[in-house]
Amino acid sequence: MFTSLKVENYRGLKEVSIPMSSFVCIIGENNAGKSTTMLALSLFISGSKLASTDFFDGSNPIRIEVEIEVQQQLLSSLSAVDKVIIEELLCDGKITLIRKYNSADITGVLCMRESVPADERYNIKKLEEQLTGKRGNEVEFLMISIFPEHTDVFSGVTTQKKAKELTEELISQLPQEQFVEVDKPLPNGVATVIKKILPEPILIPAVKDISDDVKTKESATFGKLLSVLMNLIEGADEVKQIIDSFNRLQGLLNRTLAADGSIQDNRLSQVINIESSINTYLKENFPKANLEFQIPPPQLKQVFSTAQIMVDDGVKGDIESKGDGLKRAVMFSILRSYVELKRQQDNTDAPLEATNRQHYIFLFEEPELFLHPQSQKVMFEALSNLSSVQQIVTTTHSPAFFSPTSTGIFVKMCKEYTTGSKPASRAIFVNLHNDISKKDLFQILCYENNTAAFFAQKVLLVEGDSDIYFFKHISKILNSEWDFDKKGIPVIRLNGKGNVSRFKEFFGHFGIKVYCILDLDVLIGGFGQLQAAATSTEMRAVMLEKVDKIIVKEGVGIPLGKEKIQRLVQSYTWRQRYSKFMELVDKVYSGSQITDEEKTELENLFPEEKNEGRKLVLQRSLEEIPDKLSTIIALYDENTFVLSQGAVENYYPPGAQGGDKPSRAMQVCEHLKSREDIDRICPTFEINGETLIEFEHIFKRVFC
Repeated sequence: MFTSLKVENYRGLKEVSIPMSSFVCIIGENNAGKSTTMLALSLFISGSKLASTDFFDGSNPIRIEVEIEVQQQLLSSLSAVDKVIIEELLCDGKITLIRKYNSADITGVLCMRESVPADERYNIKKLEEQLTGKRGNEVEFLMISIFPEHTDVFSGVTTQKKAKELTEELISQLPQEQFVEVDKPLPNGVATVIKKILPEPILIPAVKDISDDVKTKESATFGKLLSVLMNLIEGADEVKQIIDSFNRLQGLLNRTLAADGSIQDNRLSQVINIESSINTYLKENFPKANLEFQIPPPQLKQVFSTAQIMVDDGVKGDIESKGDGLKRAVMFSILRSYVELKRQQDNTDAPLEATNRQHYIFLFEEPELFLHPQSQKVMFEALSNLSSVQQIVTTTHSPAFFSPTSTGIFVKMCKEYTTGSKPASRAIFVNLHNDISKKDLFQILCYENNTAAFFAQKVLLVEGDSDIYFFKHISKILNSEWDFDKKGIPVIRLNGKGNVSRFKEFFGHFGIKVYCILDLDVLIGGFGQLQAAATSTEMRAVMLEKVDKIIVKEGVGIPLGKEKIQRLVQSYTWRQRYSKFMELVDKVYSGSQITDEEKTELENLFPEEKNEGRKLVLQRSLEEIPDKLSTIIALYDENTFVLSQGAVENYYPPGAQGGDKPSRAMQVCEHLKSREDIDRICPTFEINGETLIEFEHIFKRVFC
């Protein structure tokens, strides 16, 4: 199995590195480099010739480096000689290989990394060329001229063999810092053995005319998949009997070579007579010419190549006459059958040679094409099952084709544009196997149907469903271009302020710019989740200090409602605080004095009450609490937008009706139909010399 991939200078991939697992999912916009990344894997295995246009930079080589984990079962299937060769190349059960293409020679060469002296004088191959034809004193003179600092070493050396031995000894004494890593081509014999451990690529492109892909010829997708199934049945006794019959047919159609080297002719008399008749007429013109028939016997794969796929969906007909969705479904049904048959075969007591079949890497481009959403889910399940026995790499535009439980490596490709340079692809990835916290959050996002966000460049985080509906509506009224759906900017519900930092961090791994619209109370509780800058944090502290002074000066009442009290009573920590409070009360009643420390402790026993008072004061206008506005504006620079009036419901016009929050938001939006309507419910303030209503400040930053 491939465990890593690094591609340099291939098409739009200037330099891209990704880890790999049994199931790799690649997403990204069109022309971001998804297909090229997948094709690079196929190219590494095939070593096919390239065109000059395949080079990102014609002055540099194309380099495709992979790390392969070689399973013991695969080693066991090799011959003793081949196994020794591979084991010598392994390091911790893995081998790193490179397929390299030079612009002058567009045929790929397999290489391995090798540590060699940085000083070219120690290049043994080059040294051998220089020594060619040299004898006696000529050898000594040459070596001293090359290594004048080692005159004492090469004095009296008169043979090429001794010169090379001494040079190799000098190399062994060089410090590690004088070595560099280079790509060394593998000898032909080793390269041949390496091919035996490489998987066969099954590439299924996102064809526009899928009819070409459902043909049973070996080069077509269906033909490749049928050959996969063919490999599974070759070991069956019945099939072996048929193959033996094919071999016997060989002797009936052709002369054969016996064990002692003699030629045997057991051909059918009809074949001999026809050959003899043709030879008779041929010799009339060419007396010395002699014609011989060589008739190859049929092979099992030729039988499969003539197979026809018939489907009865109410009207029986060839698969090519059916719809694209049905064709795609049949193709993946073959895959699912392969998985099940492979599992059955692995669970039998079949001999080793029967179970060690060719291994594959399946490369699927946009497997969701032509499929209904429900069918896409079924298809993804098929791929998940397939990844348990063969490696899967897929590109997709569908959120249905990845999950935190099945997809091991999640990769997002994006194009970077730099002035004066060619655009180049960049890979952003998360390894869900190695990071449980990311896997858990990924699962939350998938459960909430927010996976579409991974395909975006920006996302907006809000606190509830009503926020989603409300902000999507008013943004379009303020500016027709500010349409979240048309601009591909998902609006995602946070399910609590406690998720802000986690969502920000996770989306940040994929290069997605994150914006937040949060209720005003985040400045009191949950502020730490914002990971705010030092300046914003300091301004918020100054603001709260002034708010607390207002609470004391005005004797602001603490509005704890019934529901709030019930929730606090259910809190174990609240009960602890209450017990401590009663302990101090009893102390006062007994006539004892409480210490200054106990007074401070008493003040801090019930922070909820204190925070409720802060919320009440912060609801006041921006003119009354100017520090509130300066803190909010400071957070704007961090793409965090705190609603100055509290929650989104505080912006609703008077008389807004509705049952639950989403229903109320929908009702409100029906009455907000113009710019003037929004101006009446939204405060206006100045940022950097520009005076706009609050929502306009926010959306201008999100969309521009």
